[in-house]
Amino acid sequence: MPYFAAKEFLCKCGRDECDAVPMDLEFLEKLDMLRDKWGQPMVITSGARCVTWNTTIGGARKSQHLVGKAVDIRATQNEARSIHALAEKLGFGGVEIGNGFVHVDTGPPRHW
Repeated sequence: MPYFAAKEFLCKCGRDECDAVPMDLEFLEKLDMLRDKWGQPMVITSGARCVTWNTTIGGARKSQHLVGKAVDIRATQNEARSIHALAEKLGFGGVEIGNGFVHVDTGPPRHW
């Protein structure tokens, strides 16, 4: 992956016994495409999550983070709108703007 390092996607639980699933390779290829089209650095604030960490932070019970198919990208409100539109154009299923980030995943198309 030319734009990201593996450590950016690690679960943030900090537990030695973390059982987060590794990131999905097809998802990462699509994310690299998004970054290439965006043309600027992207900071990943959340990648893979174990069930414990996902529960702690109030993530969705069936979050795509749990299966290595989602990330949250740090973004200002203006950046978030542009990243959102680009991600939808590239075929990401779940795309949503949060407070200071954009969530993208390759699950089924939906908005929340």
